[in-house]
Amino acid sequence: MTLKKPDKNDDLQHAEESPLIGPAEVARLLGVSSGWVRDHATRKTPRIPVVRIGRLMRFRPADIKVIVQYGFTSENWRANGEQF
Repeated sequence: MTLKKPDKNDDLQHAEESPLIGPAEVARLLGVSSGWVRDHATRKTPRIPVVRIGRLMRFRPADIKVIVQYGFTSENWRANGEQF
């Protein structure tokens, strides 16, 4: 059996990834209720980018950080080079 040497690029990619967080954690970070988070993530034009895993809603911490810095409107996201 031979072992493959890990690729440095793979290590860097995994190091920069953060685990997804749930609506309750997002609500705590934003100072709102988890119902408010769910409402704004499930609108026809969502104000909070969401990752769906089956019926579960999860959020990227980096997206929440952008919301805290720039606000909730999609125009703010586009103006700062972000897309959702």
